[in-house]
Amino acid sequence: MKSKIIFLAAFLVSFSFANPSEVTYHGQLRNAGTVQNGNHVFYFKILTNSAVAWESGCLVTQNVEYGYFNVTLGDSSIMNALPSTLFDSSQDLYLRTYVAALGNTTNLLAPDVKINNQGYSVDSDRLGGINAIKYMRLWTNVVIVAPGGRAGGGDFSSIDAAIIYANAHDSIGDPYTVFILPGTYTEAAITTPDAYVSIVGLSRDGCILNGNVKIQNDNLIENLTIKPALANGIDITGGNPTINNVVINGGNYGIMIGAGAGGATIHNVAAYNGTGAAIFDECGAIIDGLTVTNREAFIIDTTQDARYNNIYHSSPSGNAGTIQVAGGGIINSLKSNQKIDIISCGSVRFRNLDIVTAGTAMQIGQVGSVVEVYDAYLESMYTIVVTINYDGNGKVRFDDVHFKSVEANAIDIQSASSGTITFKDCDILVLGTANGINCAISVDKVYVQCCRIRSLNPCIQKVSITTDLWVYDTTLYTPTANSILCTMGGGGNFPRIADTRLETDTNPSQAGPANWNAFGPSGGVPGNPEDNNGNIVAPASGTPVTP
Repeated sequence: MKSKIIFLAAFLVSFSFANPSEVTYHGQLRNAGTVQNGNHVFYFKILTNSAVAWESGCLVTQNVEYGYFNVTLGDSSIMNALPSTLFDSSQDLYLRTYVAALGNTTNLLAPDVKINNQGYSVDSDRLGGINAIKYMRLWTNVVIVAPGGRAGGGDFSSIDAAIIYANAHDSIGDPYTVFILPGTYTEAAITTPDAYVSIVGLSRDGCILNGNVKIQNDNLIENLTIKPALANGIDITGGNPTINNVVINGGNYGIMIGAGAGGATIHNVAAYNGTGAAIFDECGAIIDGLTVTNREAFIIDTTQDARYNNIYHSSPSGNAGTIQVAGGGIINSLKSNQKIDIISCGSVRFRNLDIVTAGTAMQIGQVGSVVEVYDAYLESMYTIVVTINYDGNGKVRFDDVHFKSVEANAIDIQSASSGTITFKDCDILVLGTANGINCAISVDKVYVQCCRIRSLNPCIQKVSITTDLWVYDTTLYTPTANSILCTMGGGGNFPRIADTRLETDTNPSQAGPANWNAFGPSGGVPGNPEDNNGNIVAPASGTPVTP
């Protein structure tokens, strides 16, 4: 049966003036859009504008892997040598190719291609399944790496050797791409010192490097699986590189972005089974698409310029992310089964968080400026959902956040002297005998607005009203306890309550304007809440309590 090759994709021809007796021919075969594999036979002719100037003289057998082949025209060991005067002619030269799967009749591979000293692309839209429009400049010069080197269809068998060659030949206007064919490459480390060299694999899962990558310029690393043993997967010490469609399996940090780097753009990266975080960021990376399993997702350190989007994290232990040394940035769309640990931040904003964990979902330590959490779902099975413990003037704000605690307090504010903590449009649900919001003695300002809190213990419990507890437009429900319990009060520092519904199955009574058992004064010490609008409401079965 005839095998008709009807389309040639990413057809590349180049030759060296240093050795004009040979032409290196790279190409990719597709039959009805499907890349070809296995042994194929080729017959070649080089034509001038008017006649055949050379032909191979015999069929040449080449192994085609993932559609790619690499033939040296004029290799006298397998075909006719090229005439020494072939390139002296002033006429244009064109390469004509006939090809078929081994055992079939050859077919003309059209069109004829002009031979020149630059790569030539017939199909500039796709190259090996990679969208080449974005990286069009990268395909001008291609150095192919394949297992077995030339025998496997490549120029080199070593990635590092190909990079050294590319570094020696590239320039600002003449970039090089090291194109890697599928296989396993055992190299302890590869270094990309030149900004005009890119490392691109044909397929992410098929191109495997048993080593790590070191970057110090604006390189592109794409379509690779990196297994770095004990080292970091990718070390970025300079430049602003792009990491696209890469898997990092094992090692220490997945991608280490050092303080000396200008930044990094990371897209569609997966990191598994490492001892350190998938991302350690000291310069402020831009991330869109990060999947992390069995390791911490990220550590943001010393930079407040992190911009992270679309992170999926799953691990039996550890953190989803850690923010330390006044780090910060914007983290959008994060799903995890482990907590966010804010050890020390400058300013950090979270949006679209989804954290369901057996432990604490978020732990907030030192706050330099502000921690903001918007549009989030935070749930803990066995312990406190969110703990807050910091001193200073920093602000913490939760807006449109759903808190769910199965057994412990939903929010435990252990210390926040001089700070301000705000809950707005939040839903707080506690299933066990614990508090919705529990405030320690050193807590300063707490504002609750437009929220709903449901718990078996007090919805809000404050050990000491040292300054302000403001509750506005809020519904508080507890079937067995007081809605708000403030154990001490004095000096005018009492709860301020307005437009709020207090629902409790205990029957509140009023001994006097200053004694509201609905607020549960402890040890006979009366609370003295303020109700600006006079519409605090007890259960329907009880007596409405108003000032």
